[in-house]
Amino acid sequence: MHSKWWLKLFVTILFISLLFFLLKDKVEWNRVNELLFNITVPVLSYLLILTVIQNFIKVVNLKFILENYCTTSNLHIMHVLIPVFAANTLNLFIPGRGGEIIKIYYLKDKIPIGTTLGAVLLERWVDVFCLTFLSLIACLYLYIWNLSFFMGLFLIFWFIILAVSVNKIFYTFFQRFLPEIALEHFRELRLFFSGISFNRSCIFIIIAFSQWLIALYQCYFIFVVLDSKINVLYAFAIVPAGILVSMLPFSIGGVGTREAAFILLFKELTTTEIIIAFSLLFFVFRVFSRGILGIPFLAYLSFSRRNEYE
Repeated sequence: MHSKWWLKLFVTILFISLLFFLLKDKVEWNRVNELLFNITVPVLSYLLILTVIQNFIKVVNLKFILENYCTTSNLHIMHVLIPVFAANTLNLFIPGRGGEIIKIYYLKDKIPIGTTLGAVLLERWVDVFCLTFLSLIACLYLYIWNLSFFMGLFLIFWFIILAVSVNKIFYTFFQRFLPEIALEHFRELRLFFSGISFNRSCIFIIIAFSQWLIALYQCYFIFVVLDSKINVLYAFAIVPAGILVSMLPFSIGGVGTREAAFILLFKELTTTEIIIAFSLLFFVFRVFSRGILGIPFLAYLSFSRRNEYE
């Protein structure tokens, strides 16, 4: 476990070092500083408010999923808010948004582990679907055929994963390889996915879409603040690709991989200085600020669990 953590840290440092090495003679760093320091406090506050709103939408969506796919009704909002915010802090350090596991740990006394795992996996599936779909629509409108092809292919692959997840054959095949202690949770997971209905799916997909529309608007607003003339549709087409790349478990918090994707995809649309400034602000308001906001919730969770064991 520790060796893998250090490996991810090494990869993160390697990505960042490589980026700086490749860009050291191609970027006017004074211009990057100028762009960042010209941003006013009200603008920064507005970006932070958008981040908080997205977090609360995420809480509402997970609460809806859990209440509609398990026997627990009227789940208190704090039972969902605490692990969602705490997970944001852990995601700063655990690659591939692995901090989401804290939701399963915190809710295990209230909701079956397999059910919460199913909710977290479904939440991740819907997030990726929303990003891919929004990017595909924008790419088709802008005639960005290469990215359209990739997003379309990935969307088909993502639906295949969902089809496999709800197929009984999948569970029948894999349960023979699981130890007895994990079989009960595996059956809970199977029961969760077998209960997915079209009507309820539409509701939480709409909620997820609202969250990602705000997120992509936030990204476009950052470009506007940086005096970039990028069309809003280009932000909707390209930013999701960078976010999807950052979800891959290559580096801590997606640092390095996300920035490389943004530089590669936006290089024909604006200056490198604006892309770097955008990437830094993206990290601050999409990743770092969420992690900071989650610290009190992670501390509370740790403190409450320690008291239980004592």
